[in-house]
Amino acid sequence: MKRKLIKQGQGGFTVTVPITWVRDNNLDAGSEITLKVNEDFLMIKPEHIKLKKKELEIKVDITRESAVRTVLANAYREGFDKIILTYKGKEDIVINIVKELLVGFEVLQKKEEKYIIESVAEPSYDDFEKIIQRQFFILLNIIDNVGKEEIKNDVEQFQKYDNFLKRSISKRGITLEATSSLWQFLSNLTQIARQCYHLNKLLREKKTILSKKEEEFMVQIREMVRVLQKAYLTKEINHLMGLHSMEQNLVYQIGPSLLKENPTEMHYLISLARVVYLANSPLMGFIIKQNNSASKNSSP
Repeated sequence: MKRKLIKQGQGGFTVTVPITWVRDNNLDAGSEITLKVNEDFLMIKPEHIKLKKKELEIKVDITRESAVRTVLANAYREGFDKIILTYKGKEDIVINIVKELLVGFEVLQKKEEKYIIESVAEPSYDDFEKIIQRQFFILLNIIDNVGKEEIKNDVEQFQKYDNFLKRSISKRGITLEATSSLWQFLSNLTQIARQCYHLNKLLREKKTILSKKEEEFMVQIREMVRVLQKAYLTKEINHLMGLHSMEQNLVYQIGPSLLKENPTEMHYLISLARVVYLANSPLMGFIIKQNNSASKNSSP
């Protein structure tokens, strides 16, 4: 789509915006918009955005719980406000998934095999940063308790918050640069939590605990997560520079000898160190983009 600049007095220019965009965002003459410069792009956003509700109708033929869980979680993250689901499985499966994973959603109606799942009381998107900080707190708590107690509830809570954060991005409830990098970073954090869950489940099934050396290994993994946390909160990439050597030390120096002593548990721990390190790249990309945008917008 192209538009011509119209010259105004005193060196200013105006440009028209698409009428469909105006209607979709419920704007009118006199409505305020926000302009943001992003390198050679000019981003335009309504001051008080009120998007139309998105509706999805979908049928899940497979009754397996994981199948409908994946469908509902992705529909929620992609920003749909009303989901009409046709599903032949047990009713409790749908109700539990909505309760456990979809913040602010409820099953409002069920008729035969059709469920009406809709947003009723979502948290404010203004809480986005607070929830990310909460995610770090939960994740560090998960790591601390991997070898001590069951962490299933914490991991489920982490996944629930992750879904809401990604929904916030999809719904344009936040204004951030490099949202694709942020989305990937959030996914990496969730992978860390899931990896901890599987290790915790293994230890509980075997009725065993981590050895002293394995606990020390876990302490180093925790420190890597703390580095990610500090870098995110300060938006300073220099904090990330030491992560590579930390990962290399765990995976290639300490890990191999411990792997010979206890292959099963150490497989999870080494994989966990790698997953933590993988979060480094999208976080660095996000911080660089954010700082670059902030610098440009502060320029006269």
